[in-house]
Amino acid sequence: FVTALANTVDNEPSGCPAVPVAAGVEGIVLLFSDNDGSGPVYKFPAYDYFAPALEPLLEAILGKHDLQHIIRLQLALMRPGMSDIKIHVDSGGYAVRGHRIHIPVFTHPNVAFDVCPHRYVPDPAHSPGEGEPQRILDIQECFKIPAVEGFAFELNNRAAHRVANLSPIDRVHVVIDLCQGPHPRISVPPGTVCDYDMKKGLLCKYSDNQQQQQQQEGSALVQQQHYSATAAKWLE
Repeated sequence: FVTALANTVDNEPSGCPAVPVAAGVEGIVLLFSDNDGSGPVYKFPAYDYFAPALEPLLEAILGKHDLQHIIRLQLALMRPGMSDIKIHVDSGGYAVRGHRIHIPVFTHPNVAFDVCPHRYVPDPAHSPGEGEPQRILDIQECFKIPAVEGFAFELNNRAAHRVANLSPIDRVHVVIDLCQGPHPRISVPPGTVCDYDMKKGLLCKYSDNQQQQQQQEGSALVQQQHYSATAAKWLE
């Protein structure tokens, strides 16, 4: 898999430009859901380009049927010596509903990938008087995640974490957000221009032919949701 991906990382597929996230940080979006993670999943053209290398790996880790449970999927690149994602907590429904899985493809011991949870402990220097509450200290410690190439791991991205590439090489991860149930997919045709609004979701401008394709997929999506709802009732 590493060899297959190496042949594509340096030669981006046509129509699949890298998306800048922060200084030195880029990503190629393959699958994407709206912020709350409850609606359909949009499949971008880059997915089909990388599928021959990615899908066998994803099936080996998740199982073939659970591929439909993926709500977000991207290739995340951090350039050497300049990439620094500050300590943060992921928010939104995709983080609440999903499980974040990382698969390191290219990494290095000098990549600092840390999880930084908070601990709340009584202040030993404080002796509360009668009726006075005990003073609590908020202690945040960071622990290095032992990321190894080819070794998949789950990260609680609702806990504080940070990443910095202090190494001399590009750091590339496959990043997956996985939900408990399957989500239908809508294909975004090549050449489509899309914007993202936190409240309105993914907004794409389609040509007449693309609009017709979207309407056909929308009808299939409604039918699939109907069958899923019917099956759920049978299983109750």
